[in-house]
Parts: sequence; C-alpha cells; structure tokens
Amino acid sequence: MNYYEHHIGDYDSATAHLSVLEDGIYSRLLRVYYRTERPIPADLKQVCRLVRASSKAERDAVSAVLEEFFVLADDGWHNERCDSEIARYADGEPEREIKKANESNRLKRHREERARLFKLLTDAGQHAPWNVSMSELRELVKRHLQPLPATAPATPATATQTPDTRHQTPKEEIGRATASTVGARSRDESPDTTGHQPTPAGLACRAMKAKGLAQVNPGDPRLLALIAQGATVEEFEGIAEEAVAKGKGFAWVLTVLASRREEAAQLRLAPTQQQLDAQDPEAWTRNWTQVEDRALNLGMNRWNAADALTGRGMTRGQYLAEVKRRLAAKEQTA
Repeated sequence: MNYYEHHIGDYDSATAHLSVLEDGIYSRLLRVYYRTERPIPADLKQVCRLVRASSKAERDAVSAVLEEFFVLADDGWHNERCDSEIARYADGEPEREIKKANESNRLKRHREERARLFKLLTDAGQHAPWNVSMSELRELVKRHLQPLPATAPATPATATQTPDTRHQTPKEEIGRATASTVGARSRDESPDTTGHQPTPAGLACRAMKAKGLAQVNPGDPRLLALIAQGATVEEFEGIAEEAVAKGKGFAWVLTVLASRREEAAQLRLAPTQQQLDAQDPEAWTRNWTQVEDRALNLGMNRWNAADALTGRGMTRGQYLAEVKRRLAAKEQTA
C-alpha cells in the first residue's frame, strides 16, 4: 500500500499518553505494516532494525508500543486496524484497476480526437492555438468544414431573359416535373429510383438510414475520410444501430467509428511480448512484476523485502540472479 487513511482524532485519542519517542516508534511501525501489507515480525531485534531503533530507550519504546497496540500471533505482531484497512484495500484493488484502465482509455480517446481535429483544420488550411479547448476546437472544425450543398444553387433570373412562350402539352409538363424531382433527390438513394449509381458515401448513408438513423449527410468530410480509409458499409450499419439504441446521431457514429478503427490499427501495430523479448532479451529484468512472475513459474516465492533487510533472505540483486540462473538451467534441459 502506498496510501492509507490517517484519522487524526482517532490516533490522538489513542496515543495521547505516549512519549514523543513512543509516538514516533508507533508511527514507524504503522508505516512498515502498511507498506509490507503483513504483520510486524515476531523477532524483537528484527523489529528494532526495521524501525531503526538502536539505543536502549528506543528499543524499550518498541517493546512498550508492541505490547500495547499489537497482538503477537504465529506469523508476527498483528494490529486490528491495520489488518482491517489492508483487507479493505485488497477488496478494492480490482475496482481501482478498472478505473485506472477506463481513465487511460478516456485520455487516449481525448488525445486521438484532438489530434484528428487539428489535422482536419490543417488540411483545410486553418490553424488553431495549441492550447485551444476541446469545445472551441470542435466549433472551429464545424465552422470551417461545413459540407458543400448537394446541388449548386439555381442561377437567378434576370430582367434581360426572354420569356419562353412555347406551349407545352400536359404530358410534357408531367415529364418535366418528374425530371426536376429526380434531380433534387438526395445522392444516397438507390439506382432503381434515381437511375444513377450511388456513391460510396451514398451507400453508407442509405445503410445507416435503414437502421433508423434519420439525419445523415453524404457530403460530410469526416464520412468521406472514413470511406477513403477503407470503412465498410457493414461498419457504418453496426454503429448506426448502436446510435439509434442509445439515442445518438450521425456525428456520434462518425466519431465512434473513427475511434474504433484507430484503436484496431494500433492493436495490429503493437508488438507482441515475444517480439519485444526478441528485440531486448533483458527487458523483463527491468520490470519487477515480470521478474517475480518468472520466479513463481520456476517454483520460487516472491521476493521478501523484510527478510532482505534483516539478512534472512536474498537481496534484490541476488533474487534476480537466482531467477536468471534457474531460467538458463531450464532452457538447457528443454
């Protein structure tokens, strides 16, 4: 444990009768207890060494504090409050790991979105300050990257135009109206209704509409960028279905799809542990968790810092050397 709650009121009421020396010894014993997450060793000489008690007065203070605040058991001196706090800490470890992973993912997505928005602005010939907020950055992208209208605006009539006085039959009027209606339709309609092959963006938008997404835009530059990167209709369909279930819109689909494709690309590019080991065979020796994992696989116990301090166990260097020796022996017999 690197942290524990120190309740000042509880501590003061329980230790008000202690001398300055005894109070200091008690504090050191508590820190050792929480740091090692195990009872204080039963051997008094070892305890004195752990809390750096060298004089007779200091050793007497150690004995007095142990007798008053700790209970001796087979595995050492126990403190009820410490045992309770350590157990509570251990119970919350999985939740802390999940929160840590979620926070890392959130920060990763934030950085990736920020980089993507800056790139969109740069590609459009625009620039933003490095410390611009995310809300301002999104607004800048929205302002400068508005998609072009699907059809060019009609040329306004002028006073110099000569009116067409030719008479048309009802049949001609119907044909003209039909042609006008087809021209005004969205580009995401299918070939059998427009007579034209739809664009990839149109196909993607039609698929999202089929999943219930009402508002789509085949001219959105983010959509076009995703299609250029190889995004498939099936990908758009799947995330559109999620969006409808969650009450999200078209922009959410584009953001989520871009994020997932980037994460997938990074996973494909990330080297495996076997590749990393091949690049640097000694890398695991600089990660103590990996050292102890290998030691456990070899039938060894975890390294004991308290035993190392008292000379009853291996130092950190000796422990690592023994792990390497056993690994080499195992490889030779394999």
